[in-house]
Amino acid sequence: MTGRQRTFLGLAGRSFGFWFGGIWLLCGVPFLVVGLYAGVDTIRQQARFRTEGQLTEGMVLTKRITRSDKNKSTSYWVRYRFPGPDGATVTSETKVSDALWDRLVEREPVRVTYLPDRPGSSRIEDQGPDWVLPLVFTVLGFVLVPVGGRVFVKGLRRIRLELRLGREGARAEATVTNLEPTNVSVNGVAQWRICYRYRDHRGQEQLGESGPMALDEAQQWKPGDRGEARFDPHAPGTSVWVGRP
Repeated sequence: MTGRQRTFLGLAGRSFGFWFGGIWLLCGVPFLVVGLYAGVDTIRQQARFRTEGQLTEGMVLTKRITRSDKNKSTSYWVRYRFPGPDGATVTSETKVSDALWDRLVEREPVRVTYLPDRPGSSRIEDQGPDWVLPLVFTVLGFVLVPVGGRVFVKGLRRIRLELRLGREGARAEATVTNLEPTNVSVNGVAQWRICYRYRDHRGQEQLGESGPMALDEAQQWKPGDRGEARFDPHAPGTSVWVGRP
């Protein structure tokens, strides 16, 4: 990419950090928000069951087991009914632990706690709150957001640096020292970088390296070839590879 072609979109399109970090950030924020909201809601509902819950006797209707071949998990379900606050029968089904599932017997009584203003919200005896969804979503969010945010910001800073030095940086003749692979792949294509050296405005030799690029683009250069770099006069060791101006 030459100096004349350096635009934000052009650089962003080639920036692994910008896209990879941005995708992780966009995925992580909803996970974090949903996980925290579900956790707060579970805590709030648990408090309501302790302070407002009404205890009644219900009946176990059916028990069933579901198995998932995808994640090799087993779920235990209990369907039950109980009399609501107005005398109407309320039927519900809930997932329980394997120990509670074994202890309950179909067509036998079970104690049920429900919220008077929301009879559909109920729990059977010894059934604790379900923390699986809040925990999984929150953990995913706390992993994706910091990692994605850090990579995204790093990529964004590199783009801004290249734009700034492309406009304001001091020109220097740069000599290619070698080509080397990076640990970055874009669309399954391994990326390479050009390593180079140049002399700053004080005559001191500095080393630099280009951003990731496809191998065929990098191989347009070989050790000893001369191109152009732009460096920051206030920090001469900071530079960007321009190649052919």
